[in-house]
Amino acid sequence: MLCLAKTWHDTGCAAFNLLRSANYQVVDRQRPRSDALADQSTNHGGVAVITAPGINVTPVNAVADEPLTFEYVCARVTVGQLSAIVVVVYRPGYCAVQPVFFDELSSVLDVFVATDQE
Repeated sequence: MLCLAKTWHDTGCAAFNLLRSANYQVVDRQRPRSDALADQSTNHGGVAVITAPGINVTPVNAVADEPLTFEYVCARVTVGQLSAIVVVVYRPGYCAVQPVFFDELSSVLDVFVATDQE
């Protein structure tokens, strides 16, 4: 399993499509594009979980209100009878940590803890 932050990818990412065609599984979340950015040629964010053939990975949906202070992707990884929730979090380093970051992170993790109990 490989967890990636700051993938710089968009929908239809050629690298992820190649992995999928080789039977790797990819759960990813691209960074939403901002109209405020002058350079729209590259998407500078995104996170992903990639697993090798034979390891099942499925996306897990989280909170209704997407966090504003970080990017994340969550997946359930299953190998045989073993299963775990994996969360990849990327908090951009160009901005200072604000108290709301900890509130948002706590809300997201609370959902995953409840999901893992199912």
